[in-house]
This record gives sequence, C-alpha cells and structure tokens, in this order.
Amino acid sequence: MSNPLDEFSGEPLTELENKKARKIIRDQERMDWLWATFRIWGSWGAAGITAIYASWDVIVRGGKALFK
Repeated sequence: MSNPLDEFSGEPLTELENKKARKIIRDQERMDWLWATFRIWGSWGAAGITAIYASWDVIVRGGKALFK
C-alpha cells in the first residue's frame, strides 16, 4: 500500500490549484454552517414539541376551565 505523501513533489501549488483548494475549503465551511444551523433549529423544535407534549394535560385542563 502506497503512502499518499510519497507522491508529494514538494512543489508549491499553482494558482489554479490554490483557487480549487480555496473553493473546497469555502464550500466545506458553508456546509458546516448549514448543518450546524439545522442542528440548532432541530433542537429548538424538538424542545418545543417536547414541552407541549409534557404539558398537554395542563393545557387541556386549563382550556376546559376557561370555556366552562
């Protein structure tokens, strides 16, 4: 099995390679931000649903008491 570092020539990257590397890094940072945003909103949504589910009986009894 060959080591990927064995193929490294030690030459600096060309301008095109630098642009491609920057694009890959930028795209990865955007995806990291997107998934972090999904996780945060998903956590808040799950917490809200859990709070409603946990207090459903109290909400129903309070509603019945108000509309008697």
